[in-house]
Amino acid sequence: MSDEHKVYVRNIPAGFTEDNARALFAASGTVTTVSIHPTGKAGPFSFVSFSSADAVAEAVKLND
Repeated sequence: MSDEHKVYVRNIPAGFTEDNARALFAASGTVTTVSIHPTGKAGPFSFVSFSSADAVAEAVKLND
């Protein structure tokens, strides 16, 4: 899987799960992997990978 199909999601709430991420991004396209990091210098974050660049573009629109 290329990093081109991955988005960084910061400031996720405590207790955020892979199922939460998949539900949140389902409308954007097929989620292939979710990696949740509950701690970090900038706080909890996640990487969400998609099956296509189009799905990534749709996911990024959710932040607008």
